[in-house]
Amino acid sequence: MKNKIDIIKKSPYTKLIINFILVLVLMSVSRFLFYIFNKSLFQNNSSAELATAFIHGIRFDISALIYINIVYYAIYLLPILEKNNKYIRNILKYLFITLNSIALSTNLIDIIYYRFTIKRTTADIFDYLGVGGDFEKLLPSFLKDFWYIALIFIAFIFILYKLYQTPIFETQKKEKQYIKAIKQSILFAIFIGISIIGMRGGLQLRPINILSASLKSGTKLNAIVLNTPFTIMQTLGKSELSILNYLNERDLEKTFHPVYHKTEVNLFPDSISRRKNIVMIVVESLSQEHLKYYNPDSSFDTLAPFLESLCAKSLCFDGYANGKKSIEGIPAILSGIPTLMNKAFISSAYANNQHHSIASSLQEMGYKSHFYHGGSNGTMGFDAYAKNAGFDSYIGRNEYHNEAHYDGNWGIWDEYFLQFCAQDITNKQNHPFLSVIFTLSSHHPYSIPEEYKNQFTKGNLPIHKTIQYTDFALEKFFNTIKKLDWFNNTLFIITSDHTSETDSKIFGNTNGIFKIPVIFYDPNYNLSQYSNHQLFQQIDFLPTIFAYTNYDKAFIALGNNKLDTNFQNFAIQYKHPNYQLIKDHYLMIWNNNGVESIYDIREDIALEIDISLSFKRKKEFENFIKAYLQQYNNRLIRNKLHINNEQ
Repeated sequence: MKNKIDIIKKSPYTKLIINFILVLVLMSVSRFLFYIFNKSLFQNNSSAELATAFIHGIRFDISALIYINIVYYAIYLLPILEKNNKYIRNILKYLFITLNSIALSTNLIDIIYYRFTIKRTTADIFDYLGVGGDFEKLLPSFLKDFWYIALIFIAFIFILYKLYQTPIFETQKKEKQYIKAIKQSILFAIFIGISIIGMRGGLQLRPINILSASLKSGTKLNAIVLNTPFTIMQTLGKSELSILNYLNERDLEKTFHPVYHKTEVNLFPDSISRRKNIVMIVVESLSQEHLKYYNPDSSFDTLAPFLESLCAKSLCFDGYANGKKSIEGIPAILSGIPTLMNKAFISSAYANNQHHSIASSLQEMGYKSHFYHGGSNGTMGFDAYAKNAGFDSYIGRNEYHNEAHYDGNWGIWDEYFLQFCAQDITNKQNHPFLSVIFTLSSHHPYSIPEEYKNQFTKGNLPIHKTIQYTDFALEKFFNTIKKLDWFNNTLFIITSDHTSETDSKIFGNTNGIFKIPVIFYDPNYNLSQYSNHQLFQQIDFLPTIFAYTNYDKAFIALGNNKLDTNFQNFAIQYKHPNYQLIKDHYLMIWNNNGVESIYDIREDIALEIDISLSFKRKKEFENFIKAYLQQYNNRLIRNKLHINNEQ
């Protein structure tokens, strides 16, 4: 009996299995760490639900690991290859360690990255890096701030190296070559069969995919069930969109029709002058949770007292971002195009489609337009996007000409760049004008100038001190421009590209993670009396600004004019593989398998009660999101987001 056990222990096949189990265990450990470090984002789940998610996740780990290691195991099990050569064994050993280290590293990176994007990383990460994400510049600061992730990664590599079992196939001298070949061929056939089952995730009718993660654990825990290598492989090389035919043309136009022929303004009286300059300030990572105005019952004090003061005399809406990344937020705000696909619009195959943008359309009315961003030129492709969207100029770090104010990571500190913007707008003013300013200091690694290190309290999260710094920079900016002759003839719009990381139960759920401020400030009028706290998504800026400026031409918009009180009240987001529709005061999570859940966000702010089974408007909501996606997909594919291409 002992001899049999020893033979099994020494068996090369046993060692191959041990190597697989070793990585499988490390995948589960990384999943556990993912949960521990992001626990605040997975609240209101029972121990049984969490256990089910962890167990269900092993199925996805096995699938991913078979894909990753298929070459390694195939080489060892192919009957025609010599495996006992020590050089080949070493090559295979380091191939195994390298491939699995890369896979594990993506899981570990998502421990941190997930809190910013609220989704497992997909193949769009390669597009982000490819359009100028400043990865090489930011890597040192990420390693400094999240050094423990690097240590865990090193520990994983060490474990793989030390516990790796080298399979040694002993040559049986008496065994004839053809018999040996037959045995190995049978083993290889068995391996192929097991691999196919493992990659498919079982013997069910269809292979598992990203949507399958929700089947046993629900949408709230699908990020725990999944692993990052799986989501990257599942989305790699996938086409962005496909033609949809959910509804016939009659029902489609009736349910959602994006063509505007005339914009109405009935929210406030015609006596308010609207032929004005427009300055849009997009504050990096500014969330509603940072402002007391949006959280009157919260004990948490405001992080932005200046913006708070503007809210008191401005038209404010309950804002929603359409995405979780800057590369998604900017085209949503300025071109009215949300990212409802795996790739951001800027880096997609549709980036050069003809479409209405705020800049290009106001240009028809004589507006000059300028895009200001203190980041390195080329960051996330914003310079190319600005040109494509019709801006007359892009002004970035290169045009600032003073590297003394470079923060060492993203670009020029907000305080200095905003003062530069004030002067440059004055120099360039060609009434009327559109100036878009995108700040950057409130972005990881959340650094501020040395002279202000002790001026701002840190708060609960590192971003809190930089929000205070940016608010301080904005106050200085307004103090400068209010003395200039163009100030009183300007509408100021303040919003955010996306929300920040959070430690809040309310702002950490699938509703709160998209909530941003939307502020319309006119120095000549107290617009606060018209605030109705209605929902306003980023893609609503385009039709709303067109209404404000009396743009009198037909256009296509995927959002709504919120100066018309007859607008449809909805917002839409995409969290692969789910779409999220917020309509009236309900939130629906939907995918190609149907409705996942529905919540009443007015009565159930923590999203604890799924009312999908009793919701009487379920069909209406489903038809709306189908109509919206059909218009979105088909118009992007057919290049019909511009009125000139409508026929």
